[in-house]
Order: sequence, then C-alpha cells, then structure tokens
Amino acid sequence: MPCWCVWADAEKHFRLALDVPGARSRPFNHARTRLLCGEWLRRAGRRSHARTRLAEAAEIFRRLDAAPLLARTEAEQEMTGQRLRRDSAPARDTAAVLTSQELRVAQLAAQGLTNREIGSHC
Repeated sequence: MPCWCVWADAEKHFRLALDVPGARSRPFNHARTRLLCGEWLRRAGRRSHARTRLAEAAEIFRRLDAAPLLARTEAEQEMTGQRLRRDSAPARDTAAVLTSQELRVAQLAAQGLTNREIGSHC
C-alpha cells in the first residue's frame, strides 16, 4: 500500500479508535490515543484541531497524575503555537505567562531601550 494511503486513512483510524464503545472507561489509553491524534494533526498542519485533542489528553493526564505524558502533551501543545499557563505558577508571575524571548524584550524595554536597540539585542 502506498504511503499516502496510510496517511489519508490515519484520521479515520484515530476517529474509530476514539469512538470505540467503552473507550472512555480506560482513560489512560483514551488520553494516549488523543495525544497521538493531536501529534498527527499538528504534523498535518491542522493546528486548531490538534489543540482540541491535545487539551483533552492533557486534562486526563493531569487528572491521572501521568507526569511524563502530560509533559509530552504540553510540549506538543506549545508546538501548535498555544501558550500554556502552568497551574503551579502564580497568576502575576510574568515569567510563567511570557516566552523567554518576550520576557527578554520586556526587560530591555523596562530599561528604557528603543525598539531599534531592543532589536539589536534580541
């Protein structure tokens, strides 16, 4: 079977796996399937669909305290361009809200540098 046929059928197979009767009664496996589907969707360029599947997986992994798969899911969410707010960080902690690049720009702006000067530092 040509590679493109397998690729074209992937979404269908993910949907079938997620719709198996009783699949939700095995939350770890169900969340893992959502993670794999989200990874596939992101790689297929379907970021918004991927975010939905990944958010569902992250919620289950968080509830199950499955830290390694939660970390993998969150990394995948960030690769879709989604910014995650870490639960353990205080709401006003700018380092938890901003990317490292954004934090660097904010620090330079707070020092009074112009946009041009900031651009030369970043």
